[in-house]
Amino acid sequence: MTDSQPPDWAPEPPPEWPPPPPDGFAPPSASPLAGSPGRAAGSATSRPAAASTGFGGGAAQPYRDPAAPLDAANPGPPPPPPPPPRRRGGACLVIILVLAAVLVLGIGGCVWSCRGALSQHYSTGVWGWTDGAGPSLESGATTMFGTAPEPRDTAPPDASKDALAEAGLQRIHAGFRAFEKAEGRRFDGSRDGSWEVALQPYVAPWPQNPWTGEPMHGGRHRGDVDYDQYAPGDLRVYVSP
Repeated sequence: MTDSQPPDWAPEPPPEWPPPPPDGFAPPSASPLAGSPGRAAGSATSRPAAASTGFGGGAAQPYRDPAAPLDAANPGPPPPPPPPPRRRGGACLVIILVLAAVLVLGIGGCVWSCRGALSQHYSTGVWGWTDGAGPSLESGATTMFGTAPEPRDTAPPDASKDALAEAGLQRIHAGFRAFEKAEGRRFDGSRDGSWEVALQPYVAPWPQNPWTGEPMHGGRHRGDVDYDQYAPGDLRVYVSP
């Protein structure tokens, strides 16, 4: 007959699970986990989820497509106010002052130039060929502006000296005709140079200015010759007014 008591090496039985609560502590009536018998997930007594908020803690705004047109139901955010207009009073004042200075300087320069031109003038007569017609004395006296008068220009009229100046111009006119006949063309200043030099072989002796006693040459005083190479028909001499 075997002994009914367990041997000393037999394992101890496992403890109770879950372990009993300590003395004086009552277990909760419902489990806090979802799906526990105490509170079912999604039941009417469950706490609603909080609304999502933005970074500032306010209520989130509904999403609106930026490309969608605005309407009364979806007006979108108000446009930003326009920037205040820039004041340009200072720039306008500077421009006005600059224009005024330019106008004053321009008027002053014109007055000064006109004064200088009017302060140097004199009257003279003109005799000779105009547009190929002549010779004759032009009607009235011609006023020379911007040229300082010489003593011969302000001297009393002298008919004998005027006649000598007119005779000298006739010889110069004949020299132009002789040049054209010898060269087979009209005198060309750009090609032939000075008319005073080109006509020397055809006018001998060369006439003198009765007012100065020197050879006649181009100029704007009494006894001087006026030849316009751009209008070859004009050949004149200045005489008394």
